[in-house]
Amino acid sequence: DRSYRDFAAELITAAGDSHRSGPVNFLIRSWQQGDPIQDTWDTLTDRVTRTFLGVQTQCVSCHNGRGHLEQINVYLTARRREEFWRQSAFVSRMNLASFNVDAFGQQMHFFVTDRLTGGYHGVVNANNPGPCPPRIGGPYEPAYMFTGERPRTGDWRKELARLVTSDRQFARAAVNYLWAHYFTVGMVDPPDAWDLARLDPRNPPPAPWTLQPSHPELLEALADEFIRSNYSVRRVLRLIVESNAYQLSNRYEGEWRPEYARYFAKHFPRRLSAEEIYDAVAQATLTETPMFVEGFDRPVFWARQLPDPTEPRLDGGIRTFMNQFGRPDWWQNKRSDETTVLQVLYLMNDNMVNFRTFNNNNNSRNTRVAWLMQSPGSDEDAVRHLFLATLGRYPTGPELQAVSRRRTPNREQWLTDVQWVLLNKLDFLFNQ
Repeated sequence: DRSYRDFAAELITAAGDSHRSGPVNFLIRSWQQGDPIQDTWDTLTDRVTRTFLGVQTQCVSCHNGRGHLEQINVYLTARRREEFWRQSAFVSRMNLASFNVDAFGQQMHFFVTDRLTGGYHGVVNANNPGPCPPRIGGPYEPAYMFTGERPRTGDWRKELARLVTSDRQFARAAVNYLWAHYFTVGMVDPPDAWDLARLDPRNPPPAPWTLQPSHPELLEALADEFIRSNYSVRRVLRLIVESNAYQLSNRYEGEWRPEYARYFAKHFPRRLSAEEIYDAVAQATLTETPMFVEGFDRPVFWARQLPDPTEPRLDGGIRTFMNQFGRPDWWQNKRSDETTVLQVLYLMNDNMVNFRTFNNNNNSRNTRVAWLMQSPGSDEDAVRHLFLATLGRYPTGPELQAVSRRRTPNREQWLTDVQWVLLNKLDFLFNQ
């Protein structure tokens, strides 16, 4: 339950070797190979504002807002490139030294440090101007784009971290990101496209614009609680999942209208992440498998404990499972919660899943079906247990009747089939 404020500050101010310090990688993701260094500073600036404030600022890195953003963002319409450059100046004293890991330059690692002097300037190599329109003037001293505040010391990245994390928008954006994760949409949605001129009901935007948050008072109340709790993510998550809003059914009594969606009048199912699906299969079938990670003194048993998307490197089957369900990688593939025909076929047919439904999993591991075969209790008790363990609920009357009608003399095969069916039931892949 580390303070999210401290966590964000560590990412913004990270320094050292990217192969030894995880937070440094947040910075080098913005490295624009072969382009002027200003492009890297600008990309990182937008990355910081988008990640921690929910505000996309990349547009004004290339042009003033006026004449371009009137149909997109009221707040950014009034912002100028110079203001963005002054925001970007906070990271302009950062050095990024790159080193090849292999002889072909396919892999690199970086060393991040800070200079004591320097600033944001518009001069670039004429032979390598980069993709952005020409910059004018400079050097530009840093000034926080959203308040105009200037740094108090020469440690500009540390000052940027202070300004970002003390901004109320930092708290608003964080709780909205969390809300969007659990409700599939945010009170401001998309959650990284805030318009700061459309937040206050007491000062509404000019027509035809409307207020952006669906629930401005709730948003501010959650931000207040986040700040009071020293930016405790755990505290806000508990508030969200214990709320009446989160615990609504995904079925709506009465006539549903699309405009109700904005008010979270029912729960919208969320497809589980790749790691959650793997863990759910393992837990439902009682087949938790130790996963060995280099540098860890003991194995982990849950995919959500794995430190990066290349793990577990010693178990290709588990990696393949999660890749099928949209697990991201370092460079090319973003996380996806889309469902595909391949996922359906994989759950139905792959040994990675099927062996876990048998009485004995390839003679190497017990399963839930094996446990039920050795346990006292009626057939109905066994079916109710499988439903609860797999779907988190008991079977309905019609479901129980359907399963009972298909009871075969071979009780082991019958329970295996029930477990397999439940893993392939649509309910299993979704948080409802």
